[in-house]
Amino acid sequence: MELRVNDYVRTKDGTIEKYSGTNDSEIENFTLNEIVKSSPNIIDLIEVGDYVNGYRVDYIENINKNNNFILQRIFCEEYEKDLYSKSFKPSDIKSIVTKEQFESMKYKVGD
Repeated sequence: MELRVNDYVRTKDGTIEKYSGTNDSEIENFTLNEIVKSSPNIIDLIEVGDYVNGYRVDYIENINKNNNFILQRIFCEEYEKDLYSKSFKPSDIKSIVTKEQFESMKYKVGD
């Protein structure tokens, strides 16, 4: 995997960061065996189960209209139609909490 300046990286522990390539110590934070994905487009790193702007990602589809992406969809099989969907442009993304980060922060009641 080739890491380029300004690429976003997603690590095994669910961290998403931008690689600036400004110093050698930064590459230590992104050891290649820990990187799961890298891309110049942050939306490529989002996975089902992550949260974007507070919305849980249930479905990912590039709908190629104004570079929008459907990230959440509730589908009713009985009527074969969407009851709800939420789409974002990459520029709309303000926050991402990955499923790995969410899992590590949750509190289990009754353990």
